[in-house]
Amino acid sequence: MNKLFRILTLLLVFSGLTLEVQASVFRLTPPPTLIINGQSVVQGQFTLEGLSGIDLSLNEIIALDPADSADDIMHTALIGSNVQTNLISDLDFPVLKFNYTFDAVIPDLIPIQANVLNAAMNFTIFLPMQTGGVDFYQVTDHLGNTSFFSVAPMLSLVPTKSIFIDLIGDQTIFANFDAGTMLDPTLYKPHGNVSWVPIPGAVWLFATGLIGLIGTRKRLHFLPSL
Repeated sequence: MNKLFRILTLLLVFSGLTLEVQASVFRLTPPPTLIINGQSVVQGQFTLEGLSGIDLSLNEIIALDPADSADDIMHTALIGSNVQTNLISDLDFPVLKFNYTFDAVIPDLIPIQANVLNAAMNFTIFLPMQTGGVDFYQVTDHLGNTSFFSVAPMLSLVPTKSIFIDLIGDQTIFANFDAGTMLDPTLYKPHGNVSWVPIPGAVWLFATGLIGLIGTRKRLHFLPSL
């Protein structure tokens, strides 16, 4: 893991990037329709439970507890309303990994928990067509291509397992999975779009590669020795 940090941060140094922080809004737009358990969902409760990103001003990996923000962590989602909801209204880093619970209230269904790893700045989040299943991991690459798995991915600089996803599209950062962990994508339906204000595109390589490798803040050293 330390070698991975040294490689990524050294590349960042020689890239000559200027790390300018831009405020962003983490925003959810509900879908036109949502069918779960064969029933049309009219209203649900979306609870953001955790998210991670890279703080460009401090050069730190951040694991943020939404409960510590000024925003509510529970939000009403009115299916078909096209009403945008700000999950986090003032971020100075891109959210690349988050987990949430969706609790349908009309009709009243079993809550669904989900985990998302994403390399796109605007993308669709999905929910299973049936409640009561296992927790799932949604992985979305930079083009918006989405796959579903029953386990968390292992991130690496090269493919390490039988199933791997090129997150950025330049064969630099891979999300790796064991065979048999991929879930049937036809069992999942869109639950709206998530978006935020873009940051400089070149930073995404390093941010995405680092997310998921750390659970808490760690300082990045910008002059590593390989």
